[in-house]
Amino acid sequence: MKNKLFEFQVAAPKYRNQVISLNNIGKWHRYQSSTIKNLYKDNLKSWNIPEATIKYKSLYIVFHLYRHNKRTLDSDNLGFIIKWTIDAIKESGWLIDDNIITYKVVPAILDRNLLDTEIKVVVYEHDG
Repeated sequence: MKNKLFEFQVAAPKYRNQVISLNNIGKWHRYQSSTIKNLYKDNLKSWNIPEATIKYKSLYIVFHLYRHNKRTLDSDNLGFIIKWTIDAIKESGWLIDDNIITYKVVPAILDRNLLDTEIKVVVYEHDG
């Protein structure tokens, strides 16, 4: 088993009351998309990602999706959130380079106690 470094759970980012996905982010102006990305990464770095003690060559990251309803959400539509999260982890000093990353997306799990879609991120050491 890989050594767990840290984990956190965040609400899926929203804009104009919609969960951001590939379906809607392409419709927005480039400036809007960039602003949303920077806000999401800054929030992750300041609230969720602990300060790095060691820079790793590679990490193994597991993304768990939690839905509050049965409405379908393609996991691949959240691909940019995966990229933004990996970028935030790298910018927080955990990674030397984000080219060597292994990640897994666990399919959506129904949890009626949630108010909205949430993403749990678990980061492990990786010897790859």
